[in-house]
Amino acid sequence: MLMSVVAMLMCVVVMLMCVVVILMSVVVMLKSVLVMLMSVVVMLMTVVVVMMSVVGMPMSVVVMLMLVVVMLMSVVVMLNSVVVMLMSVLMMLMSVVVMMMSVVGMLMSVVAMLMLVVVMLMCVLVMLMSVVVMLKSVVVMLMSVVVMLMSVVMMMISVVGMLMSVVLMLMLVDVMLISVLVILMSGVVMLMSVVVILMSLVLILMSVAVMLVLVVVMLMLVVVFRCMWW
Repeated sequence: MLMSVVAMLMCVVVMLMCVVVILMSVVVMLKSVLVMLMSVVVMLMTVVVVMMSVVGMPMSVVVMLMLVVVMLMSVVVMLNSVVVMLMSVLMMLMSVVVMMMSVVGMLMSVVAMLMLVVVMLMCVLVMLMSVVVMLKSVVVMLMSVVVMLMSVVMMMISVVGMLMSVVLMLMLVDVMLISVLVILMSGVVMLMSVVVILMSLVLILMSVAVMLVLVVVMLMLVVVFRCMWW
């Protein structure tokens, strides 16, 4: 009887162990189902990340091309600014030449005025000689007429020189205004080149950010693949 009771208890224990094993197998099956679902989700995430990386690579290429175009534009703008600066230097040289021409005109007018003074003194001397030498009044009068004509010619030359100096001064003022405008334009062009360079730096930072995002995505892919491998 005791052996039959022990056998019955052992059967009950074995049945309970079978039930526990069945429950554990059910739990393992549920865990395997959850693992399968997680692997499916990870696969979908990897597909999405791969698609994002595939889309991000052409975008990075486009950004790099835009950066190259912007750098070329900045080089062209810098060359234009150099050309404008050279033009301003040429205009300044032209203004210096005009200034020298005006100085020469002023010197010519001074020389003409001195010649006029000399001629006037000669006229005075001739008049004194005409007063002293009454017998040679005809000759002296002719000489005085000639000298007066020469003085008129000199006066006309001096007037023309003065007018030329005034015209040259006006041309100098125009050239100086043009050179100031050219310098202002060169300053505007330099500001535009600085703006373009800042835009290129921003695009460089954007490309670096895109590359960092791609690196993060690749690291996430590596982590996901390692998780799937485990």
